[in-house]
Amino acid sequence: MTGMLLRLLLIPLVLFLLPPSAFAADKAEETRININKLQESIRRHEGKLAESTGKERSLFEELQRLDADLDEQRSQLEDLQSRQKEKRELIAAKEQELAGLAEQHQKLQDHLIKRMQSYYLLGKTGLFNAMFSNESLAELVRGNEAFRSLVTYDRVVFLRFRKSMEEINAFKQTLAQEQEQLGQLISAADAQEKQLQLAVDEQKEFLKRVQTERSLYEQAIREMNKAQRGLTATLTRMADDEKKRSIQGFTNNKGNLPPPLNGPLVRGFMEPGSAADAAPFAHGITIGVSSEQEVRAVYGGVVIYADYMPGYGKMVIIEHAQQYYTVTAKFAKIRVGEKTRVAQGDVLGTTDNFATLVGKGLYFEIRHGAIAEDPMDWLKPGSVAKP
Repeated sequence: MTGMLLRLLLIPLVLFLLPPSAFAADKAEETRININKLQESIRRHEGKLAESTGKERSLFEELQRLDADLDEQRSQLEDLQSRQKEKRELIAAKEQELAGLAEQHQKLQDHLIKRMQSYYLLGKTGLFNAMFSNESLAELVRGNEAFRSLVTYDRVVFLRFRKSMEEINAFKQTLAQEQEQLGQLISAADAQEKQLQLAVDEQKEFLKRVQTERSLYEQAIREMNKAQRGLTATLTRMADDEKKRSIQGFTNNKGNLPPPLNGPLVRGFMEPGSAADAAPFAHGITIGVSSEQEVRAVYGGVVIYADYMPGYGKMVIIEHAQQYYTVTAKFAKIRVGEKTRVAQGDVLGTTDNFATLVGKGLYFEIRHGAIAEDPMDWLKPGSVAKP
């Protein structure tokens, strides 16, 4: 008795443990493919976005380096320009000093010429000057010596002025050379600053393109994520609709299903066993078999079990929707495998009229979850009848 009860509980247990199969129409499969393509495209764009972000980071670092170089170059240029200004001021000061010396030199030169002319007109102090002069000879000699000393002093001063002017001119030339060198350095620094500024402008333009590219990738990812969510929602809705259609399709066919094979009713729902059907279970019906016959699916669904089960022999369980199942047992051969989708009328296997340990005939059940229902209520009237 215990073994019989155990066998009676086997089918509900199998039905509860096996996961329900999803019913995917061609449109749902197409939607899944599109979702997979979108996900792949999103991953590819995310990779490009990461690459673009890396480029942007590198460009920022390069711009910082260029800005630092540009600041240093500008500081150097400002220093050179400051030094050049100092040189100009020094040259202007020396030119002013030279102008003053030149003016003094001209005055000294004019004064010296006048003295030289006076000395020439005076001539040498001789006997004639001494005899006819109102001054004494000693006074004449002293005057002559004094005049000669003045001329000599003027000559020394003149030479000193000349030397000063030569020194100032030499210093001025040195300043001019330094100013020329500074001008060359300033030109080179200015050219380098322009090159750096050009590089900065190019990097900024490149950065702008990279940022635009990154924005486009971000927008594309947002749009693809939105599309993916839409497709997922569509797929979910289609799955729900499919489930509704499946259950409605199956339940709407109640009383109109074809039998798994043609044959007489050997044992009805919940009837006790007989000599022709010695099976200890009666949650379905047994259809008589006169020879080897093909067993067909009464409605489309997914095969969730196709193997031997103790007490039932070779068995096929098909899930139709919303925990509606058909259970067919006592096959001689099974031709379908688990997870196979079958349509109404597809061949599940064959049976024959040889008696087995569970008797003759084909056993057939319809269950809603673990609850068995009378298959005769689901089959076409008259398709299976007692002989």
